[in-house]
Amino acid sequence: MNDKQGAVVKCGIAICEKRDLLNRIFCNKLIDLDDTCSDEMVNFYWKCYKAGWDIADADCYA
Repeated sequence: MNDKQGAVVKCGIAICEKRDLLNRIFCNKLIDLDDTCSDEMVNFYWKCYKAGWDIADADCYA
């Protein structure tokens, strides 16, 4: 298992799943996380979403 796979096992959800959920939740209106987005960017938005931040606030903070 490589480091990236190990990280997925630790957090319980894969980057692609986070990306898909965020895009679905926000209907691709405010953010559009595609395959070209870095893992760090997806994780940033995921952490903000899980912390209860509004996605627009997270976008301004980023």
